[in-house]
Amino acid sequence: MQLEQQHLVDMASLILEEAETRFSTCGAENDFCVQHVGQNAVFGGTNRLIWSAKHGWRPDRTSCTERFLAEYDAHYGDSK
Repeated sequence: MQLEQQHLVDMASLILEEAETRFSTCGAENDFCVQHVGQNAVFGGTNRLIWSAKHGWRPDRTSCTERFLAEYDAHYGDSK
């Protein structure tokens, strides 16, 4: 199945908006950026948030501050 170009653009916009929301919710809105887009999308500078179609959202626990992880877990569930 192949998606139309507009559907891909819409999906990318939704993922980008959600990433920005998650950084803001965790008090790290100034750390939000796009690091990498490929099979996975990686967002953030100091704190890294990864999105994949197969696994959804998860923080990179080795790259995030304790504060970011605590806020993430409080709002989105335990990410361990």
